[in-house]
Amino acid sequence: MLYLRFGPDNQPIEFPIEERVLRATVTATLPAMLTDEALLPFGYALLYPTTKNIPQATKTHRLAITDCVRDDTIGVWVRVYGLEEIDNEHLKSVRLDNKWEEVRFNRDNMMRILEWRISRCLRETRLGIETTDEIGELDAMMQQLADLTEVEDPFLINLSTIVML
Repeated sequence: MLYLRFGPDNQPIEFPIEERVLRATVTATLPAMLTDEALLPFGYALLYPTTKNIPQATKTHRLAITDCVRDDTIGVWVRVYGLEEIDNEHLKSVRLDNKWEEVRFNRDNMMRILEWRISRCLRETRLGIETTDEIGELDAMMQQLADLTEVEDPFLINLSTIVML
């Protein structure tokens, strides 16, 4: 979990703060389970994640917490995300390599699922029974997965667009 610190006007002045930093900063003994009620006397609060308006990271920009706002509908402070430019060429290269590794890992898992379904379809065909799947559809999905690595920018790949019936 992440935390934020309030200033004298009860507005956030520092965020995000990791728990180990918070515990090292606050001189009083904090309870094992940190809650807003336990933190409020020390000028801190929990900083909850949000799923609203999260931008997509790219090879030149990374996702970063840029602000925090009070969500009065649920009564907590939530993170606001933005994109932060990466100006270090080595870091860009490492991020690109890591993203390709993630894409290939997920793609390979999806291919394993399809291979099982293709094998079942071929077995059903050899046995002369009605096939569970259409081999043409399975082949098309497998080809979509195989073609993923031909994309220039792995940050543009969205595996969820490949429908795994």
